[in-house]
Amino acid sequence: MFINKYINKYNIKAIASLIVITCATFFSILVLVRRTTNNNFWKADPMGNNLIRDKSKRTKIVNALFKCIYKDGVKNVTIRKIAEEANVNLGIIHYYFKTKENIFSECIQVLFSKFIYDIERRYKPSDPPEKKLEEFFCAGSDFIIKQKNLFVVFIDIWSLSIKIPKLQKIFIKRYEELSKIMESIIEEGMQKGVFNKVNKHDLSTFFIAAIEGIGLQWHMRKKSFDLNRHFEILDKNLKRIIIKE
Repeated sequence: MFINKYINKYNIKAIASLIVITCATFFSILVLVRRTTNNNFWKADPMGNNLIRDKSKRTKIVNALFKCIYKDGVKNVTIRKIAEEANVNLGIIHYYFKTKENIFSECIQVLFSKFIYDIERRYKPSDPPEKKLEEFFCAGSDFIIKQKNLFVVFIDIWSLSIKIPKLQKIFIKRYEELSKIMESIIEEGMQKGVFNKVNKHDLSTFFIAAIEGIGLQWHMRKKSFDLNRHFEILDKNLKRIIIKE
């Protein structure tokens, strides 16, 4: 583990806190995020009423699944409920997706694509690696703070996918894609001599797990702690590991 490599060099207490947060990802996922229906949810969503801004029937079905998961929980979603939410008949859903699992697959792809887009739109290829790293960190915290409802749906699908190999494979592939973005930023910084020589794969995996863990704890504990302060701890300590002083 890369943490052992730096344990003597950096603040032990702060890094230990991050380890606890990361572990929370695996334990907290066993309990589904509790939710109540919020009539203002879709008004507050920065994307408007839909997960995808498109008017095709296929998109309407994916958007309907997203809404059904938020309102009813992933375990209570049925093809009939999706059809009612999308205002289409069951035959249309079968035509486009065949099975409910296929709709979940597409929803997962959309959620990851949206998050990756949110990261990459924040910086230009010509920006220094320090700025790219900062924007990557900010995108992670914004996913929890500014897009709370997306995160709740994401975690609900996450819990379902652990038991379904097809969905799990999609998560694995998209996690790798997400990690590679951070890894490429770290590699660029090391090549330019502004970042320490670190294990970029371990650091990207740790950061993603920590973001999810903090978000899970925040929702499970009914937002009882200062989320921004926890992200500041994560941000500060990872930068101390990565960026040369």
